[in-house]
Amino acid sequence: MKPLLIEKRIICDIKALHEKIDFYDIAKIQSYMRALDLKVGIIINFGKNALEIRGIRA
Repeated sequence: MKPLLIEKRIICDIKALHEKIDFYDIAKIQSYMRALDLKVGIIINFGKNALEIRGIRA
């Protein structure tokens, strides 16, 4: 699934992974942030028992 662009200011990637958010997920969002010249990104993982949210700033 492609990340969502919210209000042309935040890139949001929604996942359903059984494992934790890893370096590759963060690097992917950072690449989108650089390409779109954004300062804030969010990764949300619904796949575990507890919701995992990771915020990324440029």
